[in-house]
Amino acid sequence: MMTNLSVICGENEWKNQRHPLAKMERIKHNSLMNVLTALTPKSEVAVLEGGDTLRAAVQKMSHHHFLMIPVLGSEGHYLYSISTGDILFYLTENDMTLKEMETVPLERVPIYRPIMPLKVTASAKEVQRALMAQNYVPMVDERGIFIGIITRKKLVAALSGEEVA
Repeated sequence: MMTNLSVICGENEWKNQRHPLAKMERIKHNSLMNVLTALTPKSEVAVLEGGDTLRAAVQKMSHHHFLMIPVLGSEGHYLYSISTGDILFYLTENDMTLKEMETVPLERVPIYRPIMPLKVTASAKEVQRALMAQNYVPMVDERGIFIGIITRKKLVAALSGEEVA
């Protein structure tokens, strides 16, 4: 896009970054970079697999102190996120014991508040909008493969130029 804009607004203005279109492009690029710096990569995110049981979900969520956790398909595609609320509703509706939870596949648990993923090319504004309604945004590549999450805390830190552990 830069070469097209450099033709439109003149090579010198573009190179010097003085033209308004060049400034907008730089802000857009920096915004995307800030969003990507807020990404917690898949390798650092606790996830469940679609074939896991209800008990496995409870154990993993309890171990990590998470209220919600992404569920992935066998090839790494993001399927959905399951919450403690989803699990509690299911348990109370079905009056289950811990032992019975070992046989219940996750796909039997209804999801009451779906968390939709965003593509890695999403704008900072799209990510911000999603984070106003949920604690994290699952991020996927163009094929729908889960690549990580962006949390509210990490996005705010990235946009303000701060580092978050």
